[in-house]
Amino acid sequence: LVLCHGHNNCRQQLLSLLRPLHEAGFHLLLFDFRSHGVSGGRICTYGYEEQKDVRAAVQWLREQAGVEEVGLYGISMGGSTAL
Repeated sequence: LVLCHGHNNCRQQLLSLLRPLHEAGFHLLLFDFRSHGVSGGRICTYGYEEQKDVRAAVQWLREQAGVEEVGLYGISMGGSTAL
């Protein structure tokens, strides 16, 4: 699962989900959207450009980690971006 945080937040917003999702058998990838957390950038586009961040995460999982099936989970802006 790729976990997508909400606006004005970062990947730490999702830390409480790690244990239950991992115990349920999921492998997890957390990242910070552009202009959030430790990622570069100064402008948030509320999902318009951030969808490229999600696509990059999925592409990385497929190409570098060899993952065939990828799910997305998001909160607020992360949820709309995942859609």
